[in-house]
Amino acid sequence: MYHILLNLNSGLVLRDVSNLPVNILNSSYVRYALECYNAYNSKNFVRFFKLFKNGPSLLASCIMYRYINNIRQKALVAIINSHTTPSRVPGSGAGVEYSIEKLMTLLGCESQDEAVTFVQSMGVEVTDTGSHAILRNRQYDVNNNQITHRLNVIDSKISLPVGRHIFTEELIPDTVLGG
Repeated sequence: MYHILLNLNSGLVLRDVSNLPVNILNSSYVRYALECYNAYNSKNFVRFFKLFKNGPSLLASCIMYRYINNIRQKALVAIINSHTTPSRVPGSGAGVEYSIEKLMTLLGCESQDEAVTFVQSMGVEVTDTGSHAILRNRQYDVNNNQITHRLNVIDSKISLPVGRHIFTEELIPDTVLGG
């Protein structure tokens, strides 16, 4: 599963998966990773964010976290392109108001503030009330935004010490290690 999740943007991963034994290929973890791969590569953004939020483990969610900015950028550009028309002068015109609440859902954001921060970091204007983004057909800065905090999705999966998420067996007590 982790090999697939680490290589969602590589076409070679399917070749690797095709060589897996059937019992491993049919495991729920590998099926989950393949669903993530398909959602990422088919640009099914909503499906990708649902899979991220419902990941089977802390480690899977942490690996998928690395794709969040990239997929949000692609999703926002797709939303902009589908709601605006090309003009002779890119960025001209009044623009189209689009609900921040809808963007929050479509971009997998955890709050409206996070959605506003994200769209503004790409150069999208937001109304004074903060309730709508103003979409215009132009180039947006896709290299400028980074998630600067850990998402609640990841925090919610930390139910045990991190070592227990990695090693499913009981950890060696500190006394054995001289701690």
